[in-house]
Parts: sequence; C-alpha cells; structure tokens
Amino acid sequence: MGVSSLAPRTVRGRQSWSARYFARRVVYPWELPSIMRKHIYTGAMGSTYYALINGIFFVYFGNSIGMSRFQWGVMGAIASFLLTAQLLSAVLTQRSGRRKVVWFASAIAARGLRILGILVSLWLWHTGWVQASVVLIAFICLSNFFGAMAEPPWLSWLADIIPERDHGRFWGRRSAWIALSSGSSTCSFTAPSRSRPWRCRVRAISSAISWPRSATAPSGRG
Repeated sequence: MGVSSLAPRTVRGRQSWSARYFARRVVYPWELPSIMRKHIYTGAMGSTYYALINGIFFVYFGNSIGMSRFQWGVMGAIASFLLTAQLLSAVLTQRSGRRKVVWFASAIAARGLRILGILVSLWLWHTGWVQASVVLIAFICLSNFFGAMAEPPWLSWLADIIPERDHGRFWGRRSAWIALSSGSSTCSFTAPSRSRPWRCRVRAISSAISWPRSATAPSGRG
C-alpha cells in the first residue's frame, strides 16, 4: 500500500519539475536587471571554460596525441560546414515551439561530447592506439554540430526576453565581460615568468591540464 501510493507521487513530482523548468512564463520588468546580470555572468564563465578547453591548450593537446596539420585542417573545414546546422535548428525550434528544450539539449550534448572526446582520445593515446586523433576529430565535430544547434534558440530566446531598447547596452556589457574573462583566464595560465620561458610555461601548465605524458609522443602512440 505504501509503495503503490508513493510511486504516483514520484512520477507527478518529476513531471511537475520538468514542466516548471521548461514551461513558458511571463517575465516582469522588475526581473530584467537580474536576468541580464545572470546572462552576463554565465557568458563570462562560459568564455573561461572555452579558453581553457578550446584554446591554445586544446591545440597543444591535439598535437600531443598525434594530430597532423592535415587533420587540423580537416577538422576546421568540417567545423565551418557544420555551422549550417543552425538552419536545421531554426526550423526545429519553429516547428516544435520549444526553443528552451532545443537549446538545453543541444548545449548539454555539445559540452558533454567535447569532454568525452578529450577523455576517450587521451585514453586511446595512452593505450598506444595510433588513431586516437581520428576519434578526437569525430567527437569534436559532433560537439560543433550540437553547438551550432544551440545558437538560434538561445539568441531568439534572449531577443524576446530583453527589450529592444536595452539590446545594445546588454550585448556591449556582455561582450566586454567575456573578453575580460577570456583574456585574463588565458593570460593567467600563460604569463611569462623569470624562471621559465613563455613556451615552456605554456607547455608545463598544458600538461597539467590535459594530462599528456610528453610533448612528443613515442613511436606507435600517434
């Protein structure tokens, strides 16, 4: 009796949570300053994340597991082509009418696939598999696909929430904070020191973050 009575409550609780999270609601004028501040803060934190996982450290990591110049070029070309996924996202968002769900699922998939690709390719490189770089390219391209899918619903969402008269000020402040956080996070890990040259410091910190054992992989490890 107790189990049967608790099960429906659990189901209803889960449904009500998802309904509350993804449901549309009215945004009142007094909420706008807090909403804009949160989007600025999250943008700054996101830029720090991408600076550490997608900047010079990622380039060093890719070179360490054996990516060639040709493979870098192929991955860059595919990433540029995958921007066309924004068209698919716009159509999907318009037809489904649930842009928050489309954005949330795409953003989570993009970030998860990027982290998973780095970890899997690193593990394969450590086991001696010479095609670890190919696995990294596949995961990063999938991540870029879902990242492009996340852009249209998010921009459309903010365009409706933030009044038109505040767009310029909001995007200007957000861009300034993003540039500041991205630059400071990158420089803090690559700042020159008296004891080590700039390149050596970058390599030392990159090794601590991305875990490759050496800058030049032994033969047979890609």
